[in-house]
Amino acid sequence: MVWLRHSWQSGAIIPLVSKETASELLKVLAYPKFKLTNREQLLLLADFLPYAETVTSPEVPLDLPVIRDKADQIVMTLAVVGNA
Repeated sequence: MVWLRHSWQSGAIIPLVSKETASELLKVLAYPKFKLTNREQLLLLADFLPYAETVTSPEVPLDLPVIRDKADQIVMTLAVVGNA
């Protein structure tokens, strides 16, 4: 996924983040299957967050479909509210 990191570092893309998606990211980075140490998790976040645009208080728009998986719902909400 080096290409993705280079994309946000070069400004080709602007990642969006909200309080909810940041919490989900923290949870996912700690999954045992990724085998990331605490230090590696912090380094990834330190490399990502400065490039991210923060979207505050993303509320689900009334016309947005509701998804079963709440984690997916917060990502969809962020994309819509952030005009991705």
